[in-house]
Amino acid sequence: MINFINILNRVIATSVIILIISTIAISQTWTSLQGPPKARDVKDIAVTNDGQTLYACDKSVLFKSTNGGTLWTATQVELASPLVVVCKPNDANNVVVGIQNYIKLNTNGGSITDWQDALTNAGTPLRLAVSPITNASDTMYLGRKYSAGSYSVYFSSNGGADWFNRFPSSYVTDIYDIAPYPVLNTNYKHVWVCGSDTGNYAEGTSLPNKRGVFFSRNAGENWTSKGMDSYNLRAIAIKDASPPNIFVGTAGTPAKFFVSIDTGLTWIERTSFRTFNATVIRAIRVRNNSDLWLASDKGLYRSFDNGTTWANLPMPNNDNNILSLVIAKNGQDLIYTTTQNSIYKTTNAGTSWSRVDSGLGRMPVSSVAVSSNNYWTVSDKYDSLGRFDGSKWSIVELHNFRGNKIIQHPDQTTYIYATGYSGSGVNQRGLFYRSVDSGKNYTSLYTTSPWSGNIFNGITFEPNNTSFIYLYGYDVTGASNPNFYKIPLYGAGTKEPFSVGGSSPLNTVNDVIAVAGTQIVYYGLDNIGVYRSLSGPSNGNSVSHQMTVRSPTLNASVSTTTLYVVGPSGLWRWHENTIWYPKRNDNLKKVIMRPGYTNSKNHIAVLANDGNTIWYTGNAEAVSPTWVDGTGGIPKLIYDISNVPGDTTMVIAATDCG
Repeated sequence: MINFINILNRVIATSVIILIISTIAISQTWTSLQGPPKARDVKDIAVTNDGQTLYACDKSVLFKSTNGGTLWTATQVELASPLVVVCKPNDANNVVVGIQNYIKLNTNGGSITDWQDALTNAGTPLRLAVSPITNASDTMYLGRKYSAGSYSVYFSSNGGADWFNRFPSSYVTDIYDIAPYPVLNTNYKHVWVCGSDTGNYAEGTSLPNKRGVFFSRNAGENWTSKGMDSYNLRAIAIKDASPPNIFVGTAGTPAKFFVSIDTGLTWIERTSFRTFNATVIRAIRVRNNSDLWLASDKGLYRSFDNGTTWANLPMPNNDNNILSLVIAKNGQDLIYTTTQNSIYKTTNAGTSWSRVDSGLGRMPVSSVAVSSNNYWTVSDKYDSLGRFDGSKWSIVELHNFRGNKIIQHPDQTTYIYATGYSGSGVNQRGLFYRSVDSGKNYTSLYTTSPWSGNIFNGITFEPNNTSFIYLYGYDVTGASNPNFYKIPLYGAGTKEPFSVGGSSPLNTVNDVIAVAGTQIVYYGLDNIGVYRSLSGPSNGNSVSHQMTVRSPTLNASVSTTTLYVVGPSGLWRWHENTIWYPKRNDNLKKVIMRPGYTNSKNHIAVLANDGNTIWYTGNAEAVSPTWVDGTGGIPKLIYDISNVPGDTTMVIAATDCG
């Protein structure tokens, strides 16, 4: 994973946040470095009446735009993985967001320091809704997944500051959507909700009080069931009429659209929607109390006849898996949709669309290289590489490239190297790219044969001969192909493959330490532990018993023969010609020490394999080290931690939020 000795700094992530800590006592303060912007899974969006202030639930954090989506900024990094959001349509400063187990309120426009817990033990929020009526916009509703001892609908009368149960405990259903009445008349306290049974059983079986449509005429004080309990419902909407028209959409194969024109006494399916082969209807909206807009996993659709016929409104680049849909109240030609990849905006009721996600999101990151104030990243989820030049982030696209590692050359600092793969299974190819202009552009140096199945876990340099690059990894075919490659710096010339740890196909090389000023190289391998070579990168000899080593580390300023390793069996310490000593019994995936700090032989930080905890000790040599939780407020999951070589106080971490 990390070669601390060769001035290589790389951080593993699978999502979005890179953070910095002020001291090695990693329970201290972390600072967000954000990461390359990349919108992903924008599950929900809220908009003010004028359509200019927006809040969006990107998978990473909650983002805000004050100019109709032209530019987005994160509201607070700690609001990781938001699920649903709503704002008062006539007050852009009042925003409520639902994350796992919490509803949080901010009355200062999302300001970092002004968030408060409005509801704890909130389970999994599925929908937040607000009354669109100006003099009732303090009325909000929460729909959530049902859990024993809790309720599926909560109500707030003061803009999300306080929440109260407003649903019978006998209604054991997951509430996916909520429709407050849209206009001020005698029905203004009416609210409709729809839901699915908690097990998501196939449609066709009646499950009273476990799925269907539910109605309250007094803002949730009392409820009645309105049928549709043979379907798993995902979306509901109201058109003001006498009596009101109610529309619902299902999840199924195919998804179905229904309408009731008698306040839910009977329901009529508009079978024309089946022809689109959607499997879930995620949102239904009514524009100008006239035409219907419907968001589904197969696209966006519009109807002028209450759903009898539909027209498809394709998104740019065929980005048609629509996650949410919102219409600005004061200018109903202004409509926003969100997808797994972006946010789109129309100002002419769907005639044309523009992409509006600048600055939105945090790209999943699998590795980071650091030099001064410059950062370079790769992603094993997206074919994108990130670059921070000291002032801003930018992205380079490499088609079908899934990056595992990125490093900077220790001598030629404008040279950046990235390795990864494309394809899957026996068709996987190992890929190796180089940039000579500090990450602005990349060219291919090496691609393995598609049938070789090679994956490169990392890159390293021989400390005393940096004219060669070494790639290491494994062979997914199980055919005992080489797990190490020696490649000339400029990519030309002979590429020499060889194996470390014998010829067994199980000998995956997970991480390498090449000790500066020596010919010593340590390899962490699956199943057979640590191998050591005393003569530069070569096969070497085993120095440990049969175990999997995901990450080794040492501090060459203290000792070149004292090693710490982690894996499924925990943290172990080894010194040349001595036995291995267990130091922590957890499933771990990363270990780091202070580089170049002569008093740091006992200073160890380890990362749990589940990505939820960083543990730190200052007395690792003790029989029973004292550990503290250094995780702090870092968003989960944490995918890697590393030092900055030469800096004895800084730790870099990468998480699911940048």
